Amino acid sequence: MTRFGSSVLITVALWALFVLAACSAFLPAQKQFAQPTTAVAHTPLANPPQAAIAVYATQANGMPADNVLVYAQPLDAHAVRVDDPPAVLNILDRHFQPALLPVHEGGTVTVQNLDGVAHDVYSFSQVRPLSLHLAPGERETGLRFPHAGVVAVGCKIYNEMQGYIYVTDAPYFGTTDLNGYLRLGDLPTGRYRIGVWSHAIPAKGFPGFPLVVTLKAGPDEVVRIRIRKSRAVGTL
Repeated sequence: MTRFGSSVLITVALWALFVLAACSAFLPAQKQFAQPTTAVAHTPLANPPQAAIAVYATQANGMPADNVLVYAQPLDAHAVRVDDPPAVLNILDRHFQPALLPVHEGGTVTVQNLDGVAHDVYSFSQVRPLSLHLAPGERETGLRFPHAGVVAVGCKIYNEMQGYIYVTDAPYFGTTDLNGYLRLGDLPTGRYRIGVWSHAIPAKGFPGFPLVVTLKAGPDEVVRIRIRKSRAVGTL
């Protein structure tokens, strides 16, 4: 190859390198991926200690006592109170169901007629007077009960119908089941006043109540209720 030919080849090669370098300046920069960071494990906040009460209610003959209301009022524990859904008092087969309805002070109650006949629900209680005419299938919602106490309810059409709404300022409560059992769980530890109530049993029928118990984390605190004497349900 002549010296002239070699010069030409060198010139072409240098020109090609120049063109490639110039074009690379306009190419998009290669994406840089960040290095993965190490996850930091956050230690969850410790849950406050919780306690529970297991209630066993029996009659004088040893048989279970159902539909007994039990409440737990904190004396030095911090009560955790949440908004309750409206309590429901049903009318079915000419009965109030449940016969004893507990509700928080300031809570609301829905009364609904599930019968095929009309009912005139009433109460002369000073805690919360009531006067409701409910056609078959009709309901009354948003009935607020701002004061603690017992509200006896009846029906003007069917005198044998009787029920009770127990309004309590205690944050924890419930009624015993057919086995006379009730469990109040997720209670903060501390001292509580335990009270009981039943429409068919006078206060003297619950000896030793209200009582004060100290709840600690661990096994359920067992509370036994022995009913000594009962009486017939009075009229409204």
